[in-house]
Amino acid sequence: TYKIIDIDNERVSDIQLISKGQVLMNIIGVYLPFYDESVDQIELYAESLQCLQSVLELHKGGPLMIVGDMNAVLPQ
Repeated sequence: TYKIIDIDNERVSDIQLISKGQVLMNIIGVYLPFYDESVDQIELYAESLQCLQSVLELHKGGPLMIVGDMNAVLPQ
């Protein structure tokens, strides 16, 4: 089964996969904003990262997977 964890952020989601009452995996979905150096985008980016940090601290002891759109430029 699965359980959706309530997150107060539209860019971060959290789902737990559960079997026999034990959490097998936490799947964290992240949609980071495109970084264009504007003040609004920087604030949105910082808020998203703070939320992601809170979710990661919530699941310190268990296995987790982070998936999503990171909107990052990869090094050449």
